[in-house]
Amino acid sequence: MAKDNKENIVDTTKPSSGRIYDYILGGNHNFEVDRQAADYLISQMPFLTKICLLQRWTLRDIAMELTQRRGYDVIIDFASGLPTSDHIHPQCSQGYHRHLF
Repeated sequence: MAKDNKENIVDTTKPSSGRIYDYILGGNHNFEVDRQAADYLISQMPFLTKICLLQRWTLRDIAMELTQRRGYDVIIDFASGLPTSDHIHPQCSQGYHRHLF
C-alpha cells in the first residue's frame, strides 16, 4: 500500500512574492513571514506601496478599457493565482461572459 503523504504545499516559513504583494495591497491572504518581508522591502523602498497600487489600478483600467469600451469579451490575466484586493473580476464581469483568469 502506498504511503499517504499529505504534505502542505504552502510553506509558511518562507515569504512568497504573491503573498507579499497581497499584503502591500492591503489584502489578507498572507502570513507573518510575508508581512515582515514586505515591511523590510517598504523600509528600503518607501515608494513600493504606491507603485503596487498604481500597477493594480492600471490593470483595472486596462481591463475596463478592453471589455467595456473596445468590446473584447475575453481577458487573460496571468496573475500569481492568489486572490488579492481590488481584482479585475468586478470590472470585467459587467455584461461580459467569457473571462480567463
